[in-house]
Amino acid sequence: MEYELVRQLVLEYLRHFLERGQQGQDQVSRVLNYVGRTAYERQLWKPAEPPRNPDLVGDMLTSEDIDKVKAVMWQLIILGVLVPGVRGYADSSWPHFSITEYGKNYLESEGSAPYDPDGYLSCITRDNPNVDDVVMLYLTESLQCFIRANYIASVVMVGVATEKVILNLINAFANALSDNSKAATFRRKTQNTMIKIQFDELIKQLGVNPVKLE
Repeated sequence: MEYELVRQLVLEYLRHFLERGQQGQDQVSRVLNYVGRTAYERQLWKPAEPPRNPDLVGDMLTSEDIDKVKAVMWQLIILGVLVPGVRGYADSSWPHFSITEYGKNYLESEGSAPYDPDGYLSCITRDNPNVDDVVMLYLTESLQCFIRANYIASVVMVGVATEKVILNLINAFANALSDNSKAATFRRKTQNTMIKIQFDELIKQLGVNPVKLE
């Protein structure tokens, strides 16, 4: 199975786990079983040999797929979504794991919020297939800062990404002007100056009333 498919199935299991009102602790073996059984039922994967008991098909994952599930789980541990061990006990032994309070927010974000960086970026690229690579670079960095609670750094990275979007918009507007003289004048007014001045000039040319922040 593809890594992204495995990741989505793991997240799906964890969300279902929370919806059932569990206490936030479980074992990796159950995750493995869910990934295999669900992928098989949805015809997304099939074992090398037909299963004698469909309920046990989850135990027939290949070693490669098992490693992918474990890799996803450890990625979630690094992100602070999960921690090894049983909830409320000092023992932190694997393969038991618990869902953290932060993890609950992450899992409830349904893939489109910063708590789920990969899902968030996927939504952006899906809705904007031609998004600028530089914008994605700084958004990715911003999300990494966000999940580590480095909020000021996260905002700075978003600001850089936003500035790049504005610069791209200004350039696109200049290229779209049919009057070469007007285009040259616009470029002259928006070159080698502060981004706010450039943005204000663009708004002026578009004839849009800017929103004033209180």
